[in-house]
Amino acid sequence: MLRTSEASRSGTENNPWNARTVAQMLDDVRDRYPDRTAVVDGETRMTFDDLQRLRLQAAAALLRAGIREGDHVAVLTRRSWETVVTLHALWYLGVVIIPLNTTWEADEIKRALVDAEVGAVVVSEFAQGKSIGDKFRTLGLPWGGDVHGSPDFPQLRHVFVDEPDPDRVTGAHHLQSLFGRAANAAPPRSLRQELLGLFTSGSTAAPKCAILRQDGLLGTAEYLMRSMGVRAGDRFLSLGAHFHAGGLIQMLGAHLAGATHYLFDGLNVPLVADTALAERCNVVTGFDPVLNRLLDEFAARGAEPPIEKVTVAPGVATYQRLAGYGLRPVMNYALTEGGNFVALTDAHDDEHWPASNGRPLPGISVKIVDKETGVDVPPGVEGEICFKGWNLFRGYFNVPSDGQQTLTDDDDYFHTKDLGTLGEDGRLYYGGRYAPMIKTGGENVSEAEVEAFLMDQLPVVQAAAVIGVPDDTWGEAVVAFVELVPGATFDGAALRDACRGKIAGYKIPKRFIEVSPGTWPVTQSGKLLKRRLTDHLP
Repeated sequence: MLRTSEASRSGTENNPWNARTVAQMLDDVRDRYPDRTAVVDGETRMTFDDLQRLRLQAAAALLRAGIREGDHVAVLTRRSWETVVTLHALWYLGVVIIPLNTTWEADEIKRALVDAEVGAVVVSEFAQGKSIGDKFRTLGLPWGGDVHGSPDFPQLRHVFVDEPDPDRVTGAHHLQSLFGRAANAAPPRSLRQELLGLFTSGSTAAPKCAILRQDGLLGTAEYLMRSMGVRAGDRFLSLGAHFHAGGLIQMLGAHLAGATHYLFDGLNVPLVADTALAERCNVVTGFDPVLNRLLDEFAARGAEPPIEKVTVAPGVATYQRLAGYGLRPVMNYALTEGGNFVALTDAHDDEHWPASNGRPLPGISVKIVDKETGVDVPPGVEGEICFKGWNLFRGYFNVPSDGQQTLTDDDDYFHTKDLGTLGEDGRLYYGGRYAPMIKTGGENVSEAEVEAFLMDQLPVVQAAAVIGVPDDTWGEAVVAFVELVPGATFDGAALRDACRGKIAGYKIPKRFIEVSPGTWPVTQSGKLLKRRLTDHLP
């Protein structure tokens, strides 16, 4: 594992959850608010007392089934109360949870299971109205049960299934059946810290598994709740996926604040609006496309949004729209390697405009360096954003290291490959990526990954270049420029169809543009000038 330096985890005295665990947090909240509603999932309502009890029952059952502290367990499940209980049970046992993107295709799932050396997987039959089970079963693994010596998955031992029909799965591997088994005694509560592995698309073709500490997640969740002003009794619309740091921060933040966490499997906007209005949900976080669709739904109904507290991705138009409702959105600078948040604005601060992404969290140090020389630059000068502190991830799993090499530089700062500036007042201003990355609908897409896929998997594609193009709906749209093999006929719709089922939908280019041989924009040395590709757009 290629790690960040130990000295990079500085400022721990500023983390209110330093060296504490999610399991301890839930026990503390249950002691304070045992009868307060913790989770609402459709007709299911759970108090914090219910959540703690089910967590212990599930943890005891998983322990009996062979799950142990330090195991890597992948979670490929719908967003539901069952998933929330499962996450808490696994953290209680000291398991390293590897959440997998439910929109991935079978080859992407397989790669993640192997790369993260997963020993057990929890998988749902359906998520967001689409089958995960069909994709999973193509991997040649049992639909629930023990795995014995699979040549493709040498580390995998167990498959647990979130399945509506218990007769299709043995009880020992049927998730809902595990919840119903009373624990004779509470299993030991683990104090292990490195308990989350999130796949993040880097600037290279292969996503990497970033390992995070749970006290870092809890600390950033705490500061987000403080910035938004979330308190016990608030009602939190949870729209973030559990396979992203942001979705997990929403869940943990709602819990530690004593707020009610409303769950939805996928984005059914009319259902979310119905729930928000009926329950008077007053807190929401989300990416701009999601929030705009929700606001459009309220407007179409002639309904005043019940939202009082909101965090948004840094989009000025969405900020201004929310401000039109009298809201003070919290802006942020976030990335997976920072346990989600590095900087936040404050809803009660004197900043009345969305230009900055806020100040670094207490104990988090941010500097801007020249991206070529690595030398610090003065305030107001753009460069690469670098940071260190208690929220910094611990490293990339299964990335080789010589034992001396670290992911952080000589000053123990992590280089983000993001552009930005620091103001004289200490506020951070995000300026975009200088690594080849596209942000589309809240998902990160590696240009290199999609390019490699197109050239490897589509026989008619001889050369490909992928960029992000500004888009009103998605923020950025994935657009592919392709040169076809001699004699092939260009058909953009057919190229899109050829991608389906092989790569996650959000990675599939929204548009294909044909580039004729010899017309690629290149330097004198032959290097592709990617940003000149927009000259080919109609």
